[in-house]
Amino acid sequence: MGYLKEASYSALDRFVAFVTAQNAKASRRVKAFVGAMNDKASSIGVNNSHFSDPSGFVSENSLSTASDIATVFSHAMADPKLAAILEKNEHTMSIAGRARRSRVIESTICRDLFTDSDFRILAGKTGTSPDNAYNVAFIARASDNSLFLCSLLGADSEEARWKDSLTVLTCAYDKRRGINTKTLDVTAKSVLVSTYPEGEVVISKNSDSAIVPASLTKLIAALTASEYLTDWDVKVRVQRNDMMKGSGNNLRYGDYVTVRDLFYDMLLPSSNTAAHVLARLVGKKLC
Repeated sequence: MGYLKEASYSALDRFVAFVTAQNAKASRRVKAFVGAMNDKASSIGVNNSHFSDPSGFVSENSLSTASDIATVFSHAMADPKLAAILEKNEHTMSIAGRARRSRVIESTICRDLFTDSDFRILAGKTGTSPDNAYNVAFIARASDNSLFLCSLLGADSEEARWKDSLTVLTCAYDKRRGINTKTLDVTAKSVLVSTYPEGEVVISKNSDSAIVPASLTKLIAALTASEYLTDWDVKVRVQRNDMMKGSGNNLRYGDYVTVRDLFYDMLLPSSNTAAHVLARLVGKKLC
């Protein structure tokens, strides 16, 4: 009996050691990816930001500005694969494994909110921090077909995120047409509106003030991952270490999904788990 108990403890110890080693390996890979994210940010002229995890779910030590997010978003839109995702309203994921299923995922961008205005949102990404700062970056077309890139951080509610966005777009549009605009009255802490793709700044409010970027972090994560992951049709398994709380929980431990679907899941419903799977895959190449 004592021998069986000792053998049982020995097996348990080995299992615990194995799990601990796997967790440590996954942590190293994600950390390496985050380092690559910050290197990528610096390489495209993002100088007032620091990112501490792939998804933006962990807000500690993560900071960015409206100006920097505008730069990141512009570069993401210059990547044809990423632009195609950011322009979509929805996508159907095909998930293999024991829980084989299809899942329709939707963008967090509310395009319909501007239907009665001079603007139509063409592509974008939102982010919401744990302390309820509401962020968004998007490209909109005005009624005269001019394009604007809007980067807005720190609005104080979901409603304010879109109300502020329409306010700053209207001010930018009027300013470009030589119309005097009223004082910029928005709750957002950091704002930048520029022409797209030229990048001429039209409206700016504290655009270099540091704010928690939340899920807008996924834009620089996508830019970084797309450099290393060239085969988007390969299927990968979701590991236990990848599972994250928060937004976009469409994946389960043991699922098999394509890299393509991981990018869609990260950028449309803003899946934290998808961001960590991609981080692990790239981190494996880096370590």
